[in-house]
Amino acid sequence: MMRRNASGLEKARSDPTEGRADKLQSLPPLVPTVGWATAPMTDSERNFVRGRGSYVGDLVLPRMLHLKIVRSIYARARLVAVKAPISGRDISANMSSVGEGAEGGTGQVPFPALARDRVNYVGQPIAAVLGESEARAEDLLDSVDIEYEPLKPIVDPEEALHAEPIHPGTTTNVFVDARAGKAFRNPPSPVVLEDLLTNERVVPNPLEPRGVVVDWDGHRLTVYASTQSVTSFREGFQEAFKLPANAVRVMQMDTGGAFGSKGGMYPEYVVAAHVAMRERRPVRWIETRSEHLQATEHGRGARARMTIFADRSGRVQALRGDLLVDGGAYSAGMGSFAPAWIGYQLTGPYAIPKVSIEARAVFTNKVPSGPYRGAGRPEAAFFIERMMDLLADELGRDPVD
Repeated sequence: MMRRNASGLEKARSDPTEGRADKLQSLPPLVPTVGWATAPMTDSERNFVRGRGSYVGDLVLPRMLHLKIVRSIYARARLVAVKAPISGRDISANMSSVGEGAEGGTGQVPFPALARDRVNYVGQPIAAVLGESEARAEDLLDSVDIEYEPLKPIVDPEEALHAEPIHPGTTTNVFVDARAGKAFRNPPSPVVLEDLLTNERVVPNPLEPRGVVVDWDGHRLTVYASTQSVTSFREGFQEAFKLPANAVRVMQMDTGGAFGSKGGMYPEYVVAAHVAMRERRPVRWIETRSEHLQATEHGRGARARMTIFADRSGRVQALRGDLLVDGGAYSAGMGSFAPAWIGYQLTGPYAIPKVSIEARAVFTNKVPSGPYRGAGRPEAAFFIERMMDLLADELGRDPVD
């Protein structure tokens, strides 16, 4: 094995592990260079590059139980019977309600921690099991019996606009309906371009999936978590269990990536807290990679019918945008803000005299949506820049102009 130092290459050592630990300890702080500036590496950063991070999956508390979740295999179905150690009958807590404060929305739609009467997306939590070890909990998953009555799912946002509501007691699948700018008559522009653009859904997929360890001492709930927002996390537990602020303590562990997906609450966290309070023992839940693909909030998922009016010099005189966001089955986190985030930035850096935007979000039988890597900004940039490219092509000009 060859080692490189400041003076070049040293000769190969016969034992590649010889002296490695001592040399690693004696390394000076790494100094990354950014432009003309340098910044010494912090202790926490050195821990990461040396493999000494402390993640929620590393935490072991005395008498800790392990939680596993049984998930829906259907995108939409009635639950005829659920035979499980822990089911929706045992947990009354809901996630934050959907659509609260959203203009023109359906109002509040409860998001149960464990599904009770029906399921609305593949991967929705239905039941849970506990084991003294993770392997034992995994084995107990086979003891759960669920009987479904499958229903026709609604997976296309355009179809959802006019289809029967997926949530009983509501009159529409539209849970956000907002407008920006002012309606205008089509100007007499020599160039009018229209296109339907789609930004498909994506999975966040950080290196570390979601996870929590929850401990209840009879007075205070302590949550060790991989999270992007300690404050919103604490508030989520307060709301779910009607606890005062001083009764919830959130301990931020090292976070192995998130990309927006760990900013809020999830049903599994509520289940873990409920079980910890019931059993008076610490409970750990760690998401698997397949669970992450199924049940963690997806990002993007927006369509825009864009129309631009321009003159022959390439100056855009007006813009009309009709946004439709696939919100998934519920929107307990920040998913309901996506239409506004996209709409507010749909003009990009361009000065456009007339703008009219309608932004809607609909329920579908998919995983709930949430913020991902820019949270609406990349979608807006894609929509407007694609239209500017089309305009440049129409005029035979370089898009840079």
